[in-house]
Amino acid sequence: MVDKQYDVGLYHVCIEHDFEEDNSKAFTEVITPDGNVHLLDITPYWPSQKLILRMIQFHERFGYFVTRQEVGSGAPVTLDEINKLYKEADEHQFDNVDGKIYD
Repeated sequence: MVDKQYDVGLYHVCIEHDFEEDNSKAFTEVITPDGNVHLLDITPYWPSQKLILRMIQFHERFGYFVTRQEVGSGAPVTLDEINKLYKEADEHQFDNVDGKIYD
């Protein structure tokens, strides 16, 4: 059951809580403008709205949601990791366009 829903532009965020005896987890799904549903690879213990927003911004700009594989981590993606990857992707987005390398 979805506990919290809100929109970020054309993206729809759904957060569902799983309450257990010793903890609770919040699983975050995002429905993209084309209707695809993605479970974000972020912490289920304290998913901040800043992190969710940055994941959506990354998807809008580069076309995919970041996972732990892209950041080289065995843990869910953090805000610092996605910010670093965003900066790198932004700097190199035109590399190899038409066979040219931009510095």
